[in-house]
Amino acid sequence: SEFTAAVLRRMARKYAWLDFESTCHVTVVQHSDWNENNTDEDDLAYVKKNTDYVRIDDANAYLQVVGDDTFVDNFKRSALASAFADVWKAALEYYHAYEFGQ
Repeated sequence: SEFTAAVLRRMARKYAWLDFESTCHVTVVQHSDWNENNTDEDDLAYVKKNTDYVRIDDANAYLQVVGDDTFVDNFKRSALASAFADVWKAALEYYHAYEFGQ
């Protein structure tokens, strides 16, 4: 995504000694179709070149269940129930004002 590419570029500028291939291994796990189809080609190529890029199936279909729950509520519930709950909690707390409206 553009956000991921921007973070990587900022890291590279701030830490000139950083070499993604030998000293800093970043793994990106990205929902495939939607993100790849809606990301600038140069940014996507940069992310793939400078990370261990893992492409996974889109989750939007199973997160959008019928009922009163919104997509965001379903996403947060799924993320916080995963094996990476601590990481998701930190990410949601960091990003909440922009995307999740908390």
